[in-house]
Amino acid sequence: MTWYLSHITPYPFYEEQPDRLLSGGVPQMTRFPPEEPLLALYEQYGMNQQEHTFLEQVPWELKARPVPVSHAESAAHMGTEALRALLENAPEAREKCRYLVYGHETTEPNFYLTPCLYVKKTLKLKRLLPFALSRCGSCTLPGALELVKTLHPSAPGQAAAESLFVTADRLCPPHPRYWFDADPKGDAAAACLLSTAGGDWAVVDSVADGWPLAPDDPYRWSEADYRRHERRLLAGCRQAVSVLLRRNAADAERIVLAVSQTLSSTFRRYVERLLPYPVYRRTYAAGCNLLGSDCLLSLKEAEDGHSFQPGDCVLLLQAGPLSHLGLLLLRKTNKYGEMNGGYAE
Repeated sequence: MTWYLSHITPYPFYEEQPDRLLSGGVPQMTRFPPEEPLLALYEQYGMNQQEHTFLEQVPWELKARPVPVSHAESAAHMGTEALRALLENAPEAREKCRYLVYGHETTEPNFYLTPCLYVKKTLKLKRLLPFALSRCGSCTLPGALELVKTLHPSAPGQAAAESLFVTADRLCPPHPRYWFDADPKGDAAAACLLSTAGGDWAVVDSVADGWPLAPDDPYRWSEADYRRHERRLLAGCRQAVSVLLRRNAADAERIVLAVSQTLSSTFRRYVERLLPYPVYRRTYAAGCNLLGSDCLLSLKEAEDGHSFQPGDCVLLLQAGPLSHLGLLLLRKTNKYGEMNGGYAE
């Protein structure tokens, strides 16, 4: 059963100059709504609210980049608006979809509904069964695809399966926007439709990987710890790309573009040397890591600005922020779906 991805819909947000968000090198709590930080995380990691030692390692040029900052009350509110916009463009999805998958990397403030249930209740998606997906870093899309494949078992004559996917992240202290020389993290949300009935992009294959942190508290990492995990991530990226391309040799020859996570300049240079085709650089929030939404928003921007032909393939490389990788090989379909194998006549 082939799955398709379509109707990529971003949450509208704006960029704010980060020097307004910093005072003496320390984030001003009141500039990151809600005003109250996630106090439970401070207690969990044994930190006080004045500890931001990682900022000492951040180059000034990274602090000077405009960063997307949402004034929504939570990431769930952002995800709700992204999904609302999708449903306005594809209202039939309300009746056809069976599952809602909500992916997130950042931690939500406490409120009486989980983020996934909040989205379902606010948009009155009574028919959908909600699932939340977390603890997979920025690689929520490969995890969501694996989940819906399990929920929709393939069987002869079975009706088409459709699900809604939304991913949303918003930084609250102590989650750092700046960390060593990694690209600054911004707030973002995106939604899309996952279906077996056809769509803009056929999912050819995917690879996901993750490994434990050592030491397991990144707030206490030294620069040597950070570099060690960075090398592990780069080695894992090379191996995952090799596996994916080797087992999809025919489609690999039709790759016209790679869309990689905006993770760091080191990761960007490594991917550009590793791959023999162009690596897309997003113009919106350029140089900012939009976490789980990053590659989806880059793909949407690339799709709006490029003339992809049916049969063209795109390689998505989701990574980080610490120890996760998720690769997707996508093939552009024609307007009739996957007729003629998705290739133009």
